[in-house]
Amino acid sequence: MLSLFNYSAYILIVFIIISILAAIILTLIESHFKKKLRSFETRAETVYISEIYRIMKSNNANEEKLDSINLIAKKFFHEFFGLDSRLSYSELIDEFNGKKEASLVQFCETMLVQYYSGEKLTDDKIKEIAKKLEEIIRESKRIGIQKPKQEEKPAALEAGDLIAEFFLYKKEAEIVLRTMLSDKNIERLSKKEVIDAEELSKVNPKAVSNIQKISSFLKKAREVFKELFDKVYKNATEEQKQKLKAMISRWEEEQKEILEWKKNPIKQQIIKLRIIGRYFKNFQSIAAEKMSVKSKKQWGTTA
Repeated sequence: MLSLFNYSAYILIVFIIISILAAIILTLIESHFKKKLRSFETRAETVYISEIYRIMKSNNANEEKLDSINLIAKKFFHEFFGLDSRLSYSELIDEFNGKKEASLVQFCETMLVQYYSGEKLTDDKIKEIAKKLEEIIRESKRIGIQKPKQEEKPAALEAGDLIAEFFLYKKEAEIVLRTMLSDKNIERLSKKEVIDAEELSKVNPKAVSNIQKISSFLKKAREVFKELFDKVYKNATEEQKQKLKAMISRWEEEQKEILEWKKNPIKQQIIKLRIIGRYFKNFQSIAAEKMSVKSKKQWGTTA
């Protein structure tokens, strides 16, 4: 028989061996997950950069390229830094100033100036902006902002993503419009029944291109709205479907008001923005009927 001393030594040796094996297994598991995380980050980085290259190689106008880069940047900031994709560039500058990240602040300042200062968007400028965003994406693993945990999103959150995208486009349209109307001459023209491009250009050389930007943002907002509407309608109750049909019918009637202001493009964009905002709010209320409190918060219908 083993003595008490020998038995204790035997137990200790077994415990040490088990501890060593457990440490090895945990190290291997940690190494595996680190590789998976690096692989995920590399894939995400590649997707964003490939999209930037695709945009820059396209034949789109520089203004359209800027809009696409804007959307990529907002999505990137949301995914990697956990920031609301609806934040304006002024708000993003405040966020990144607090983190002392000069490259991110500089990019946001460049976007803010380019969108709202009236500066001409040259080929060199759009290339510079794209290059800055590419550098930020490549440096994302170094940037000292805690990356949110990557969690698989359930299908229900697809609606939340679309809602965020809708409000992003709507907010961008509102900012451009508000900046335009801060010019008293433009505000005065917005109240006339008829104005033409020549008259607008004389008052403000960037007015026509700004109206085109607003129109482009609102067009994208309507496209997102339609996609979201189709998703909701497919799974709606009969009562909800009737309400949604009635809502669309009323919206189509109000399109006549938009056509009536065709000869004043400033007023036309103001009305478009007002109408799409009102009907989206109505749509949210209908879609959130009979939902749980948690789901209603996702739809923005509860405090």
